[in-house]
Amino acid sequence: MTTITYTGIHDIHAVVDYFMTNDEMMVNNPVFAEASNVSILKQSLHSLLSRVEHEKDFHDLLNYKNLVFNQLVHYCDSIESIEGLKDDLHELLVHRIYTGSELKILAWIYKQSYGADADMSNPEGSSPQGFLRYLKMNCKPEVTAHFIGLGMQQYIRTKYPEEQFYQNENTFAGCYNYITELVLETEELDKLVKTVQEQQEELVWLRDELIASEEQLQKAPDDEELKQRQQKLIVDFMTERLEMEYLSQVIIRLF
Repeated sequence: MTTITYTGIHDIHAVVDYFMTNDEMMVNNPVFAEASNVSILKQSLHSLLSRVEHEKDFHDLLNYKNLVFNQLVHYCDSIESIEGLKDDLHELLVHRIYTGSELKILAWIYKQSYGADADMSNPEGSSPQGFLRYLKMNCKPEVTAHFIGLGMQQYIRTKYPEEQFYQNENTFAGCYNYITELVLETEELDKLVKTVQEQQEELVWLRDELIASEEQLQKAPDDEELKQRQQKLIVDFMTERLEMEYLSQVIIRLF
C-alpha cells in the first residue's frame, strides 16, 4: 500500500479507512459492514498507539498482539466442532478478526515509521498475558474450562510423556477440576501466586514425609499400614506437583 502514509496518530482514521477499502481481508468483511465496528477498531488502535513512545514499545506491542492472535486462531480451531460452544466460537471468531486487523494495520504502521518489518518471532519469550481473563469475561465457564483442559493435556504430553501416573483419568480429572475451579473463582493474579507458594511449601513437607516413611518401611517392610501411607504420600506428592507446575508455568503466564 503506497497511496497513503502514516506520519502520526492523527492519521489513524484515514489509515483504517484505506485498509477497509483496499485490503482483501477487510473489504466486505461482515464484521466491518457496520460503521460502529469500524469506529471501535479506530478507537482501539488510537488507544494502543497513544501508549507507544519508543520503537521497543511498538515492537513489544506487536509481539503481544501476535501472541494473542495466534492463541485465538489455535483455540478457535480446537472448539469449532464442539456443538455446545458454537455461540462462544462466534464471539471468539469476531475477536480474532478484530485482533488480526489490528495486527495487520499496526505492522504496516511500524514499517512506515521505522523502515523495516518488525520481528514478531517473540524474541523475548513472552506469553499472551490476560488471555484466560479474556475468556472468563467474554465466554461461558465451559469455554475457559475446556481451554484449561486442553492446556493441561498438552503440558503432560510435553513434560511427562512417559509418566503413567498422569495418564490415569481420575488423576487428570482431579487436577483439572481443582485448577478450573480456582481459575474461575479468581479475579486477581496475587491469589494464584499465593496458591503456588502454598503448594511449594506443601511439596517440601510431602517430600520430607516421603523420606521419613521410606526409612520406616525399610525397618518394617511388611507393615501394611506404612505401605498404605507411603502410597498415599506418593499420590499426594505427584498430584500436588502437577497442579503447582501447571499453575506456575502455564496458568499464571496466561492469566
